[in-house]
Amino acid sequence: MRRLTWWLVTAAAIRLGIIGFFGFDFVGSIFGSPTVEMSALDRVVCAIVGIAGIYAIYLLAVKEMNGKVIEK
Repeated sequence: MRRLTWWLVTAAAIRLGIIGFFGFDFVGSIFGSPTVEMSALDRVVCAIVGIAGIYAIYLLAVKEMNGKVIEK
């Protein structure tokens, strides 16, 4: 269950990153949601969350390669 949660949160973070960096919401376009205007601050926050999502994938990969939990 933890692994599934980790992947879902990471996928959501990457989605926000795509919105922040490119201004494109692929999930919204699939389901026909109207586009929303975002301020520059909104896009910066989404981009930061997207970077965190990429880092989360890295942490998950390192954890699975080493077979142990990463703690800092």
